[in-house]
Amino acid sequence: MTFSYKFRNSINASSIFISSVFLALCNWGQLSLITKYLELEEIGLYTLILAISNPLFQFFNLQLRQLVVTDRSELFKFNEYFSVRVFLSSIVLIIGGIIGLFFTEDGISRVLFWLIFANYALDAIIDIFNAQMHFYQDYIRISKSTFLRGGAAILGTAIGLIFLESLTASFCLIILFKVIAAFFYDLKLIRRLYIKSPIILVSSENLFSLIKKGIPLGATLFVVSMNFNMSKYFVDYYYGIEVQGAFSSMSYLIVLGTLFVSTFGQLLLPKMAIMFQNKNFQKLRNTHYLYLLCTLILGLTLSVVSVPFGKVFIEIFFSSKISSFSHLFPYIMASSLFVYLASAQGYALTSVSILRIQPIISLIALGVNLLLNFVLGDTYGLEGMILFSGITFCVQFILSFVIFIIKTKNK
Repeated sequence: MTFSYKFRNSINASSIFISSVFLALCNWGQLSLITKYLELEEIGLYTLILAISNPLFQFFNLQLRQLVVTDRSELFKFNEYFSVRVFLSSIVLIIGGIIGLFFTEDGISRVLFWLIFANYALDAIIDIFNAQMHFYQDYIRISKSTFLRGGAAILGTAIGLIFLESLTASFCLIILFKVIAAFFYDLKLIRRLYIKSPIILVSSENLFSLIKKGIPLGATLFVVSMNFNMSKYFVDYYYGIEVQGAFSSMSYLIVLGTLFVSTFGQLLLPKMAIMFQNKNFQKLRNTHYLYLLCTLILGLTLSVVSVPFGKVFIEIFFSSKISSFSHLFPYIMASSLFVYLASAQGYALTSVSILRIQPIISLIALGVNLLLNFVLGDTYGLEGMILFSGITFCVQFILSFVIFIIKTKNK
C-alpha cells in the first residue's frame, strides 16, 4: 500500500514536471517564432505590452490558486473563487483597453494590446480550474490541461505568423484554441469530478473577504513583477523600443527557469502547509532548504553555461537580430539566480501563512530597484540596469528567508 502511494505520488510529480517543461518549450517556441518573423520594433512592442500587462494580472489574480490549495478547511467555495477571478479579470481587460489607447498609435496595435490582455485573462480562468485539481493534488489532470494550453499557444502563433503573417491573427487563434480546450477539458472535468453544483457567478459576503485576503498576495506579485520588468521600462526609455525588444527576448529565458522553480514550489506548497499545520517545523525547514539548494544549482548552472554558449544559443533558438545583443546574456543569467531564490522563498512564506508582510518586503526591494536605476542608470548603462535587478531580488530573498526562519523556529 505504501509502495503504491509513493509510486502514484512519483507519477504525479513527474507529470507536472514534464508538462511544465512542455509549457516552457511552447512559450520559448512562441517567442522564437516572433523574433524570427517580426522586426525588432514589432518585437519591442510585443515585449513592452507583456511587461505592462504582467504586473497588472499578477495583482488582480490575487494568487487565488495558492489560496485554494492552502484552504484545507474549505472556508470558501469554488464558485466564490471563480466569481472573484472572473470579476477581477474583467476589470484588467478594461484597464488594458484604456492603457492601449495611450501606449499605441494605430488601431492594429491597440487591438493587439487588448488581445494580449485577453489571453492573460483566459489563462487566469483556466488557472482557477487547475487550482481545484491542485487542491486534490491531481497533478496528472493539471498536466493534461497544461499540455493543451501550451499547444494552443504554439499552434496559434505558428499559423498566424507563417501562414497569415500577422501577430494579431496569431493571438486571435491562440484565444480560440484555448477557449475550445478549456470548455471541452477543464470545465467538463471540474463539473464531473469536483464540483457537483453548477459553476456559476455568485454574489456573497465571502467575496469581499476573499478579495481582502488575496490583496496582500496580489500586491506582492505585482511588486515582484514590477521589479522583474523595471529594467525593461528603463531600457525602453533610455535606449529605445528595439533594444528593449532584444533585451526582453533574452530575459524571457529567466521566465523559463522560473517555471521549473514554480513547478516544484506548487508541488511542495500543500505538503509544507500540512507540515506547518502539524507543527513539524524541523521537517518543514529541511524540505525548504533542499528546495533552495536545487534552485541555487539551477541558477548557477544557467549562469556558467551562458558565458561560453550564450551567443550560439541565442542565434539558434531566437534569431540573428537578437544575437547581436548576446553580450548582455551572461549578466541576465547572473541576475536570474536571485530571481529564482526569491521566487522559491515566496512559496515558503505562503506555505506558513505569512501573507501581509510579503508586499512590504517586495516594496522595499522595489525601492532599492528604483533608487539604483534613477541614480546609477546612466552611469553603468545596460549591464548595470540588468545587475540592479539581481541586487533587488537578492534583498528580497534575504529578508524573506530571515522571516521564514523566525516563523518556523521551534517553540
